[in-house]
Amino acid sequence: MSYPVKEFAGPDPTSADIKKTFKSKSTSKYFDPCEESSRASLKCLDKNAYDREACSDFFRAYRECKARWMEERRKDRKLGIL
Repeated sequence: MSYPVKEFAGPDPTSADIKKTFKSKSTSKYFDPCEESSRASLKCLDKNAYDREACSDFFRAYRECKARWMEERRKDRKLGIL
């Protein structure tokens, strides 16, 4: 079952709304803009008897989301935004 990765990606981790939420959270609160992608991959594992191969598109979407988020965080730190 191969779907476009974008279908599983969830909200864009580099959007202004995500940045605003991250800035306004308390220091001790964990924030993951890729949580939706993470949950989708875990749900896929449950539905497919933990067959990782069947859920590879979900895992790829999560990895791409995290990579975009971390790259954006690095850029913002260099600019002194976060």
